[in-house]
Amino acid sequence: MRVRVRRPWSIAAGVLGLALAAPTAALGGTVLVAGDGDWGQVTSIATAPDGTPVPRVPLVTAHFRRASTQEVWAAPDGRHAWVSGGPNYPMRRIDVGAGGRLSVTGDGYATPPGAALEGAQAYSPDGRFAFTSNWDDSSVTALRLGDDGVATRINSVRRSTPAAMVVSPDGRFLFVSQSRGVGDQQLTTFAIGADGRLSDTGHELRGRSAERLAISADGRFLYGVAGYEDLNAYAIAADGSVRDLASPHAGTHGSADDLALSPDGRFLYTASSLGVFTFRLAADGVPVFVGRADELTGNANNSMAISPDGRSLYFTDWSSRRLFSYALGPDGLPSKRRPAVDTGIGTTASLGAVAVVPDQAPVAAFRAATAPAGAPTTFDATASTDPDGTVVRYDWDFGDGRRAENAGPTPQHVYDAPGAHTVRLTVTDAVGTSTSVLYTGRVLRNGGPSATTASEVTILPAPPVLPPGPSLPGPLVDAPATGPAAGTPAVVLPKAPPASPATVSDVRLTQRYLRFDLSAPATLRVELARRRASSGGARRGASPRYRRVATVRMTRRAGGAVVHRLPRMIGRGTYRVRVTVSAPGQSPRVLTMLRRAR
Repeated sequence: MRVRVRRPWSIAAGVLGLALAAPTAALGGTVLVAGDGDWGQVTSIATAPDGTPVPRVPLVTAHFRRASTQEVWAAPDGRHAWVSGGPNYPMRRIDVGAGGRLSVTGDGYATPPGAALEGAQAYSPDGRFAFTSNWDDSSVTALRLGDDGVATRINSVRRSTPAAMVVSPDGRFLFVSQSRGVGDQQLTTFAIGADGRLSDTGHELRGRSAERLAISADGRFLYGVAGYEDLNAYAIAADGSVRDLASPHAGTHGSADDLALSPDGRFLYTASSLGVFTFRLAADGVPVFVGRADELTGNANNSMAISPDGRSLYFTDWSSRRLFSYALGPDGLPSKRRPAVDTGIGTTASLGAVAVVPDQAPVAAFRAATAPAGAPTTFDATASTDPDGTVVRYDWDFGDGRRAENAGPTPQHVYDAPGAHTVRLTVTDAVGTSTSVLYTGRVLRNGGPSATTASEVTILPAPPVLPPGPSLPGPLVDAPATGPAAGTPAVVLPKAPPASPATVSDVRLTQRYLRFDLSAPATLRVELARRRASSGGARRGASPRYRRVATVRMTRRAGGAVVHRLPRMIGRGTYRVRVTVSAPGQSPRVLTMLRRAR
């Protein structure tokens, strides 16, 4: 069911200018900041490689006429974001283009009659589904997010005043907290079907509430903050049920408005008017308070987000309409407060959520220069790329039971035996993104299958080692310059038997090697010509045409098996092999044959 409602108000969306970076900094990622007022607004702010926010010049924004933009969520692919807000305002999709450019597409989801879209939203790690709370009718609605910018309603489940939600990293469960009213505070688990449909599991934890939730990347622990209440921690069982963990240091984090988990799962951060609080997460999931950063402006901080590499923390202050950030040290503590960045949100608006566009998976690629068994084969993965950074790690599986972790882009490997081997390369970028998705309530690293690739290499047998030729008996002496002495009978040597003619046989061809048997010492010239594909207008019965691709010259001092490495790979196909054999005492012999390179 697609719900579209005609609205009396118009939507204006645009980019106030091209996204050009400040000239003093190279750009890295993108941070999105939502503002709420007479005009809903989302601003795109660049970040330097070290995570420092860099205002785009000119400013890049998207506007929504009379729309609320309290929440913003960056999709896993980094190419668009979803925004939503207060009662009776629909979800909208923003496309995020090159350089952080923003544009609005689609009508989004219109709330059902009598219901209000407000408060909590959650999104599945794969970006296919969204879940939103409707306070007016106390329900949670599952939505399917379409590529056309339209969200399609799947189903709704009743739940008293849902205020916070988060999806498990495996996409199987939705955790919903109710915080309105003392009597109905509880944490409920819903199952998520393969089609996004919600169903009740019967798992409830009463007496606990949260207005913001976050989940560990391994799906074992859940954390929540609720204004002036404690920081709560929960353990998650395999069936989705939750139980209380200790809630230490009550009141030490002030009026916490939001929380964020580090990508490595070691630290948790909360933001309030008293500053940013850091907690170290123990092995059992219990948060342990370790420090507080400086007090900010004395006003509540609406939202916070952490960078995909875990080295920067971003948060907003609704009253100043600026984006704040800290550099995070190796100990997890904020080590440097950076200058605040103006978001361009108007004075009649207040800041809402902040979101970081996820880091994308690198693309693995390699080629191989094969050598016979016993000789080093060289691999080259310098063609591997990263769409938003740099590839820094190359892990190799050579297909013969041996691996080389973090071996760089150009390793060598010696195969002991000939045959076909499947080689696999897995790459990782500077942020740590590779094949897996890292999700803590929001996707931080959108890893995927492009970070690994496999290819088969064929190793030929090692060329035979010929035994040394026979040596002459006795010492070598100089022959006299004149003929034999007078009266000395001449020594007549018997004539050597005529040598057998030199020829080649058993010619084989691969993309890299030419192999044949040579019957006697000879000088050879081998010409390889590839058969051209016939065109549609070619005359039936016409002779095939060939294009020369390689010419090889060699001199062999003995007969036997010959394995010759071609000057370059020739590719699969049918080839005309023309061999000219020249040997002492015989006229050149020319042999022509067709061979298929595999």
